[in-house]
Amino acid sequence: QEKLEGKEAELRSFASRLNFEVETPAPEDLNRQTIIHQLPLACGYVIQTREGKIIVIDGGWANLDSDNLFAYLQKVTGDSTPHVDAWFLTHPHTDHYGALVGIANNYASQITVDTFYHRMPTTAEINKYFYNDEPDTIIGGCSKVYNAVKKLKNSQGGSTASVSLNTVHSGKCNSSFDFDDVHIDILMTVEDVFWGCDNITTKYSGTKETASANYTNETIAQLTADNLNNSSVVFRVTMGGKTILFMGDAAQSAGYLPVNLEKLGADFIAMPGHKG
Repeated sequence: QEKLEGKEAELRSFASRLNFEVETPAPEDLNRQTIIHQLPLACGYVIQTREGKIIVIDGGWANLDSDNLFAYLQKVTGDSTPHVDAWFLTHPHTDHYGALVGIANNYASQITVDTFYHRMPTTAEINKYFYNDEPDTIIGGCSKVYNAVKKLKNSQGGSTASVSLNTVHSGKCNSSFDFDDVHIDILMTVEDVFWGCDNITTKYSGTKETASANYTNETIAQLTADNLNNSSVVFRVTMGGKTILFMGDAAQSAGYLPVNLEKLGADFIAMPGHKG
């Protein structure tokens, strides 16, 4: 007991000579929040994390939207040469990828992008599954995107990385991502639609999201053949204790897939641009 009391006294004496300082965050740091910006009149969003990382989702058309997006990134970052940590593309339609191409063509020396995330269909997949939706145009669009990304540099001056996405239910890598306090789960890619085309023979009837055209007794393969919107990546973003479901322009084929609806649950939904 005497030895313990002696050690206690020794420790207390040592502790009294220590100086502990608690670092108080600056007021501007205390007020920082993770914010999502919906781009005006464009198919695109910008997420700015509390620590300042930037995530872009799609972006809109080329020309006007690309100019507006670049200026918007300058504004939210407070930097004339903004940095983007992650750029997600839902699908290769020009009203979604155009701004990326425009920025790469016009501002490549004034912006850095670390990683480009996508799951665009390959040429073989386009010819097999989207054969009634101007496949040559789709292939050309994908080429424009790939060439645009090649023009961009990351924050270290190297090439912008290109990552092909997988879904969380696939068990493969590149299916979940964390950017500071923002978590992203990939819930559906075009590979799920291809699986439906190859394996589901059920026929459906309804109204297409484009031009309100009716369809009768069509399979997922038939509905996919003339609608690239069905290639959209669907993912859920968790931020600030809330979840947001991004669906690109996912249409009927995606809706008929046997997905776990609980996995698709979210507090908010960024609705498909064509009311899929």
